[in-house]
Order: sequence, then structure tokens, then C-alpha cells
Amino acid sequence: MNTEKFFEMAHSMSSVHRYSSLRLVQQESVMEHTGFVCLLAYILCEHINKFSGEKIDTSSALQKAVVHDIDEIITGDIPRPTKYYNKETRKAFEKIEKAGVKKVGNNLGLTEENSNFFKNWENSKQGKEGEIIRLCDLASVVFKIREEVMFLSNKRLSPQIDQVMEYIKSFKERIEKRQESQFKNYILDLTHMVLGWFLWANLYNPTLSAYSSPSRTRWAVDNI
Repeated sequence: MNTEKFFEMAHSMSSVHRYSSLRLVQQESVMEHTGFVCLLAYILCEHINKFSGEKIDTSSALQKAVVHDIDEIITGDIPRPTKYYNKETRKAFEKIEKAGVKKVGNNLGLTEENSNFFKNWENSKQGKEGEIIRLCDLASVVFKIREEVMFLSNKRLSPQIDQVMEYIKSFKERIEKRQESQFKNYILDLTHMVLGWFLWANLYNPTLSAYSSPSRTRWAVDNI
């Protein structure tokens, strides 16, 4: 492994800021975000394996978590509305991302032929382990907005709450289509918990503030 190239990668992950189109009180780097996702993914895998009756490959989940945003070393943080503007835009960005991740892997001596570096990135949101990464990714956004709005009084981020609610709803609908009932139910419970971080802090709109208690959280999620 080329140590200098690894240091460059680590520096880039620490230098690229997320939420590039928003004004934050406290910036968050891709490295910080990756650490959050890795830690939560590990904890959730341990819980699922112990309590849900499903078997999750913790090693696979962590490998996916570590590299799930490695493409941002090349592209930076692209606002979601830009990244997914239309099929042509998404296809163009995908081409750049794939070429960039392959280059990063090659610099580290991790090619498609001798490692799963690229495969883990490309499939980071696939399978049961990938669904966990999706949830952790979403939880990271909730955590950051909660921190900025509630604790750092950054009211400029309040409008983002509606958008995140849509992401939660979309994720919930995706999970409900899965066949594994025990895994599905456990992940849905975790999704309720993530939404609860909004509701209990009264961050969402006033019409839902009445449901900002543990006993009402699940009702609110089921009806978003």
C-alpha cells in the first residue's frame, strides 16, 4: 500500500464538507459522517443479530459503511437536487463516481481484480446489510439537523426537516416491500426511533407536535 496515497485520501475525506449548499454553525466532514455511519451500523448489526432472529454479516456491513461515500473524495458533496435532477444527470455523475472510486482504489493498490473495494462501494446500499447502511445514512442526517436546529439554534436548517421526512417515508416504503418479516419489523422499529428524534424534540411542524411522545411516535410514522 502507498502510505502517502492513503494519507491523501484521509485528508480529502476530512476536508470535504457535507451540506455544501447550506450554512452550518458547525461543519461536518465526510470523514465525520463516515465514522457516525460505521459506529451506528456496528451497533445495529449487534442488536439485530442478538434480538431480531435475523443473521446480519457485520463484517460486510462495516466494509460497506467505510466506503459508502468514498466517491465524494472526487466529486465533493453534490446537493441531492442536483445529483438526481434527471436520469441524464444521474448517469453522468455515476460515470464520474465510478471512475473516481476505481482511481482511489488503484492508488491504494486495491483493484477490482484483487479486492472488494470497488464492489463494496458500488453495492453499499444493497442487501440486508445495505439497508442498514441506508438507515444509518439517514440517521446521520437526522442527527446533524437535530444538532444544528435544536442545540446550535440554526433555524436556517428548519426547512430541511420536511425533506428529511420525505426520505424517511421513502425508506419506510422500501423496507415494507422486503420479504424477511423479522428483519423488516426490526428495521421499521428503528425507523420509528429515527423519526422520534425529530418528534420528541418538537422539530417538525406543529401539526405533529402533539405526537412528540414515545407512545405516539409509531402512530405518527405510520401516518406520514
